[in-house]
Amino acid sequence: MTTEDAVLHATAPFHPRSGVPLRAQLSTVLAGGARIDRTSKQVAADRATWTLRLPEGFGLAEADVTDGRVSEPRLGPVR
Repeated sequence: MTTEDAVLHATAPFHPRSGVPLRAQLSTVLAGGARIDRTSKQVAADRATWTLRLPEGFGLAEADVTDGRVSEPRLGPVR
């Protein structure tokens, strides 16, 4: 579940995006073959982080959570 005004920020290895509405972009992002590695989830306070398996390697997904809903997801390289 996301907040109504959730926006997506992404950098390589994903297609770069900055502040675009999440609901309009989520299916496009996941259509590229990204799979969430559910065994590598980290939760700290109001942020969750997952490793994503991509066709060409790995990526990282982070999400701020507000009132139990994703408010600002970010996609980028594994650090």
